[in-house]
Amino acid sequence: MKSKLYLNRRGVGARSTAPTKQYVVGTLWFEVLYDIVITSMPERYSRDEVREHYMTYANPSTGLLPVDRVYDVIAKLGRPGVKFDEFARFVKNLGMQVDTPTLRVAFNRVDIDQTFTLDLEDVELGITLLLRTVFPKLVLQKIGLSTEQIVRHAAFWLSVLAVIFFFLIMSFMSLVSSRGSPVASSLQ
Repeated sequence: MKSKLYLNRRGVGARSTAPTKQYVVGTLWFEVLYDIVITSMPERYSRDEVREHYMTYANPSTGLLPVDRVYDVIAKLGRPGVKFDEFARFVKNLGMQVDTPTLRVAFNRVDIDQTFTLDLEDVELGITLLLRTVFPKLVLQKIGLSTEQIVRHAAFWLSVLAVIFFFLIMSFMSLVSSRGSPVASSLQ
């Protein structure tokens, strides 16, 4: 539903044959639009660029922008960067098979300013985040390993290595030390 562009101001009291004043309703002048743009957009746009888009939608007779066209001006300016769908397509084109919820978590962790777009550095950070945190978890889930199993396995092999190292140290000590020591005689 569109608002009426003009409201007529009638004289108080009796009807008048004199011309009535008209007030423009539901429109914005450039300064208000520019304030909206700089407060709602992540990037600063030049006044000339905003004015160019403003003039394409402004009413030619009044020079004012209808309120229902503010979104069109903002859409024309656009948001720089990569949106979630483009990020998901990029990850898929890299050959990574990641489900949508996992991608959404990575995207939201990197999108700190909450503009729902990522610049080049954010995309690189998102890929790094996927490679360092998300993919190891996915690999462990596919293999069926839990953190407890990994810790048990690592502790077992560390203890085996410690026994071997202790045996080597003791054998070298027996070779270097004098023949009459009790440790050397017990090892031999």
